[in-house]
Amino acid sequence: MSLPPLPDVDFVVPGDTELVSFSVICRPAGVQSVEEFRERVLAGDVDSLLPDEAVLDRVSEQLRGYGFEVLDVPAHLRAGGIDAATHLPVPVVFARGTVGRFRDVFRVELTRMIRRSDDRDLRHEVSAIVLRGRTSLELPTAISDALVVTIPEPPLLAMSSDDVVAGNDVCLSLPDAVAHVTRAEAVHSRWKPGEPREPVRAAVIDTGFAQHRYFEQRAYRITRVAAPDTNQPDVDPRSHGTFVLANLLACAPECDAFGVKFLNIDIAFGTAMLIAGVRVISVSWVFETGSEPVPDWVLTLEFLILVAVKKLGIVVVVGSGNATNETTPARLPYVVAVGGVAVDNAFSLRAWPQSTSFASRRDPARVVPDLCGVASQINLPMAPAGMECREGATSCATPQVAGVAVLLLQKNRRLTAFEVKALLMLGARDVRFGSSFGGHQAGPGPDLATGFGLVDALTSWNLVP
Repeated sequence: MSLPPLPDVDFVVPGDTELVSFSVICRPAGVQSVEEFRERVLAGDVDSLLPDEAVLDRVSEQLRGYGFEVLDVPAHLRAGGIDAATHLPVPVVFARGTVGRFRDVFRVELTRMIRRSDDRDLRHEVSAIVLRGRTSLELPTAISDALVVTIPEPPLLAMSSDDVVAGNDVCLSLPDAVAHVTRAEAVHSRWKPGEPREPVRAAVIDTGFAQHRYFEQRAYRITRVAAPDTNQPDVDPRSHGTFVLANLLACAPECDAFGVKFLNIDIAFGTAMLIAGVRVISVSWVFETGSEPVPDWVLTLEFLILVAVKKLGIVVVVGSGNATNETTPARLPYVVAVGGVAVDNAFSLRAWPQSTSFASRRDPARVVPDLCGVASQINLPMAPAGMECREGATSCATPQVAGVAVLLLQKNRRLTAFEVKALLMLGARDVRFGSSFGGHQAGPGPDLATGFGLVDALTSWNLVP
């Protein structure tokens, strides 16, 4: 029997032969509990959390002994012709198996969670098999080195509803108007024709990336890859990943872009961070957090982001969310959290009214957003073909900022992730009008509504040493 439906969520009972993907965080030396692990993640204490490779191998073999398939992300990338990072092992074990096998081994019930959102006539739907009722599971004694097994819920795509469109908002064109408003266009003009640029790889994790004529008409370098638990990265029934990728390329047309299609968010993020040389990862979806502590299933993603930023030097750019309360991964202090700005037909700026803003409950000094991209109307490529004017929301604002991060790294590849974040914030254009969804008012200087303001590629680029 299915669970009672929530307003935007349905639950259905999965079949025993359906596949479920999951992650295993292995127990680091000296860590006694999940709670201790969580506190160290939030404190940014990455070195004490990395497991020994022998432990990872042992857990992998134990899972195989229970009949699960262990997903080898580096091998999956290499099979697709993509170089995989080799200087750091995957810090968690990814696996999958049938619903029946998972239930029998871990003694829990599973359900399929279907999350829907409507954007005018377009319905977005993401689903995942998750633990029924957010229960905890029992770790078999034979998997002695496992600290916790996690299965994430489907995320909230950072899309808007159609009641936020103001009559005087301009519909920006891609790529030109978006590049103009963010001043990425001004940076592009600083490069002389034929002048070599530092090759920078950026990844977008999303619903798929259509082979749209918008991309075909431009000389973009796009590699589409599915995470190892899904397939068909060029199929995007929701159009979300297609137009998110277009916004990144509007600001950084010369980057090497990787579109990573997700099923299980954790596994997709692990795939993106292990693409050799990737320096920027763009995340246009969120999880709304409730009371502290957040559920265990959030822990794997937050841990992977910590490793990506602090050990691999990757700039992780995430949306703050739309019309939500506090969200993760935006709450993490080491990500670049992006809110939204609206642009009217006089090209005046104001806070976009559905942009999520908050001071974190756990650490009030962590305020979100850090800065903003354009969230109001943009003429977006919709899969499989055609263009349509829609609110871009923080889904589009986020990859714009990620694209500007690429421009900074093209000028100086030696910049750290923290230096890129600081340059983005210091160069942002102040937004003094409007209010966010949380009721925070924009005003002179940094504020809760828009952070440091609208991303300004040229000012940040000029600050790069």
